[in-house]
Amino acid sequence: MIAGRRLAREIENHFYGHAAERAEIEEREAEIAEPCTQQIIETGIRGTGKADPTLQKAVLIEEALWELKGWSDVVRSCFVRFAGTPQGEFMAMVYTEGQGIARVCSNLYLDRSTYFRWREKILDWALIKAVEMGLVKMHNM
Repeated sequence: MIAGRRLAREIENHFYGHAAERAEIEEREAEIAEPCTQQIIETGIRGTGKADPTLQKAVLIEEALWELKGWSDVVRSCFVRFAGTPQGEFMAMVYTEGQGIARVCSNLYLDRSTYFRWREKILDWALIKAVEMGLVKMHNM
């Protein structure tokens, strides 16, 4: 495995929590659509104090969600990369359905060493994508 144990655990946590992370991103992005309230400044002129409040809000949300969106993209790219393969089915069973090792091995006719080898291959692919996106620095591995 390319990653250390701590980093591999962190990457895998993003796989397990992918649905919750997507929901959080969508919820926080919905804040952009909230109407801007105008304020009456001392001169009596209505103004927002910003040239484009929606843009300003979008920039703030984008900055706050950059890392979360990045990890979501990493997970999605892994599911796309392995779609239609036995490893794709493995990912669905482990990370989406939450099935245990024994059940996955039984359903896919794998032995435990193959289970861990496939898991390692998937996490290595995710790590490469995370490095490409700037989510993980090379010295962290």
